[in-house]
Amino acid sequence: LPVTSNSGGTGGYLLDGYGGVHPFGIAPPVISNSYWNGWDIARDIAIRPDGMSGYVLDGFGGVHPFGGAPTLSGNSYTGKDTARALVLTADGGGGWVVDKDGHVRTFGNAPLLKQSRTWTDLGVTRGVVLAPSVS
Repeated sequence: LPVTSNSGGTGGYLLDGYGGVHPFGIAPPVISNSYWNGWDIARDIAIRPDGMSGYVLDGFGGVHPFGGAPTLSGNSYTGKDTARALVLTADGGGGWVVDKDGHVRTFGNAPLLKQSRTWTDLGVTRGVVLAPSVS
């Protein structure tokens, strides 16, 4: 995920399978409380608008803050390793988690979305992204 500065540098963060958040380029180091040593359960990472904090998604649907991000309500643990990706609202105060079958779950201040397409028991969903508003 890219981070830029007014002085022209670029950087970002890498997520390892255990939940470690690693800066590259100009991105500052962050403190992450979500680390599962030896357990490849981290699924995705999203950065808040400040460029230094965000959330790590675990396979069970847990959304874990790092870098000073606030804990958000609405995390839904499924009891199964089905969560695959997350995306944040523009203000970083909420977002959506998509599972392996295409179900979208809301957390924080994100509005509920109309479900469009799912693939029950196929496990083919890989990611989620927000499209710009169309006016």
